[in-house]
Amino acid sequence: MKKCPRCRVVYKEDAQLKCLYCEGSLLTAKEADFIGESQNKGSAFDLSKAKELKFQDKITHDRKEYLIGTFFRGSTFLSSYRFNLHELKKGRAAKRFFIRPPDLGTLIKIPWLFVNVIYSMVYFFTPKSYCAKCGYQYIPAHGEAQHDPAECSYNQEYDMIEQEVFSGKVFIDLDPVRQISDAKVKKGQRSALKDLLDRNMTWEKTLDVISIIVSIIIYVYLLVLIAMPLLNKIYHFDTIG
Repeated sequence: MKKCPRCRVVYKEDAQLKCLYCEGSLLTAKEADFIGESQNKGSAFDLSKAKELKFQDKITHDRKEYLIGTFFRGSTFLSSYRFNLHELKKGRAAKRFFIRPPDLGTLIKIPWLFVNVIYSMVYFFTPKSYCAKCGYQYIPAHGEAQHDPAECSYNQEYDMIEQEVFSGKVFIDLDPVRQISDAKVKKGQRSALKDLLDRNMTWEKTLDVISIIVSIIIYVYLLVLIAMPLLNKIYHFDTIG
């Protein structure tokens, strides 16, 4: 278990490195440290009381994206894209055209902008059905009338994770979801929790770095393309030699 010494937030995931609320480094926690500051040091640890403590911060869409990325090993474009795709699929009606809403970060990741545009167009214009059981839209792969049970179960598991992470509770407990996840993994089924915890961060961060480098090259090329005619008027490059 990990704990933020500043916010006193408890995280049961050992893989968690940064606090979701203050971004401070987490320390290994002992059960005695879970007791709130208002409780007596000599009193017994009351897990039920710790689980009831909550923050009052408003959970916006941007805040949710940050939390889901940070809680599960780090935020990258892929983690942001996956989160926004899940959010877009919720409900009967489409909320927007772009899977990932463009922002200032898009300007330094131009390759991802093209990926976002292409996949958004494909998803937007592809006929979709709605599953009342999980509350998600889905694309019928072979014209089936019902949602694939495995995908439906995956969406429900993902919702359970979000409800816990976005609950605002000081004590974030994913043990119930972990039991469901472990049972699925044993059966060879996909698990939302496993996918979130077993991300290839090296690959994801490498893709982001490559995207930034390509963006810089594109901007430098455009700058040269724009500046050359102006410089040519001054220095007359076409007459040299």
